[in-house]
Amino acid sequence: MLITHRVVVVRITRRDVQSWIVIFCFLLFTGCGASRQGLSGTGSKYEYEYRLSVPSDSQKTGLVDEANLLFHDDSLIVQFKIDDAAIHLQLQNLADSYLVVDWAKVRILHKGKNSKIRQSLGFYADSTKLPVSISLPPLGFVRDYVTPSENVYYDGSRWVERDLFPTWDTWTVEGVTAIRNQIGNSVVLTLPVWFGSFEKTYVFEFRITSFEPISLQHYSPPWRDPRPLNEKVTPALADQITTAAIIVGVVSFSIYMLVIKKETPADLR
Repeated sequence: MLITHRVVVVRITRRDVQSWIVIFCFLLFTGCGASRQGLSGTGSKYEYEYRLSVPSDSQKTGLVDEANLLFHDDSLIVQFKIDDAAIHLQLQNLADSYLVVDWAKVRILHKGKNSKIRQSLGFYADSTKLPVSISLPPLGFVRDYVTPSENVYYDGSRWVERDLFPTWDTWTVEGVTAIRNQIGNSVVLTLPVWFGSFEKTYVFEFRITSFEPISLQHYSPPWRDPRPLNEKVTPALADQITTAAIIVGVVSFSIYMLVIKKETPADLR
């Protein structure tokens, strides 16, 4: 199948940055081509609010929007969204060279354990072997989600997805206390990225600052790729590459307004 790309170049100035970020946020929070998973829990449902920080000294030259979980420097812009069990990201390459996320070395530090990850193409798979990383050309971008590898497993009859932090209170005081005690806890994503032959490791920490109960009438379960209808599956490498290529082709076409011409760092401040 031939996937074509139509590139539209839009010049961004300093006063356009806020609008650009709004568009970037909107596209990240709008799902496509996936399914919503059913509810599974007891009691009242809660959600957390996070703040983003970048503990790595090498990232201090970048700009951080803590509340919107957004970071950008001269090489990339990335925004995150955290649902019950996964960290969603949308990353755009602002460098002049090709960008490759080294998925095999991506780690999530969660509850004291530094774990390998599952990402969208192998989220529900018998094997945690990661698909081939896709090279993003300058101004290209990718949308994905990740979770600690052990947080998704097959129990013999169905796929189970564990929350990063408790989100159901089980209608008990202990349950509410457990949720309240999560304030101050964090999850850390380590994201090694190659720019041509140069590797840079980005570290992002998401700290819980508050929580609130949510109405199940208005609750939308997280977006996921459809779970397998049958038993455990191991996706073939060819299928992974084909699926990834389709995703990149569709994203490049449907979000062409994010394909921009970079300004100098001074113009982005």
